[in-house]
Amino acid sequence: LGACGLKVSRIGLGMMTFGTPAWRPWVLDEAAARPIVRRAVELGINFFDTADMYSAGLSEEITGRLLTELAPRDEIVIATKVSWDHLRRDQIMPARERSLRNLGTDVIDLYQIHWPAGSFGSARRASASRSEVFPALFLPTTRFTRPSPWSSSRSKPRKFWTRTLVS
Repeated sequence: LGACGLKVSRIGLGMMTFGTPAWRPWVLDEAAARPIVRRAVELGINFFDTADMYSAGLSEEITGRLLTELAPRDEIVIATKVSWDHLRRDQIMPARERSLRNLGTDVIDLYQIHWPAGSFGSARRASASRSEVFPALFLPTTRFTRPSPWSSSRSKPRKFWTRTLVS
C-alpha cells in the first residue's frame, strides 16, 4: 500500500455474509464461514472487510476469531466500518472500542464510515446533517490503535500513513 510497506492483496473478502441468519436470512454462521475464510487465506487473500452493523457486531466477532485461528495478525489487514448514524465523536470512540473488542485486536487497519445510499434521504437533509457532524470529526484512515494491556508481540510496529478525512 503505497510506500508504507503494508502488503494488501488485490482481492479482499467481504465478511457481511457471516454472522447470524436472524439478521438476514442469507447470512452464514461461523461454522459455514470457516472453510471460506480458510480458503481465502490459503489463496493469499489478506484483506478482510466487515462492519459493526453486520449481524449486530457478530460479523466482527467471527472475523476476529477466524483470522486469529488462521493467520498471523501482522500478515492480515482488517477493515471495519462505523455506522453512518454514529458519527459524532462521543459515538465514534465507543463504536471503535466495541469493534476492537469484537475483532479481538488492538489495531483496526482501515476504519471507514458505512454510508449506504439513501442514509440521509434528501440532498438538503444530507447537507444539514453533514455540517452538524463533520466539523468535529477527525478520522485517521489507517492504524486506529489503542493502548493494550497485553504484550505488543501480536502487533509488530509497522510504518504507516494516516490521513485526515475531515477536520
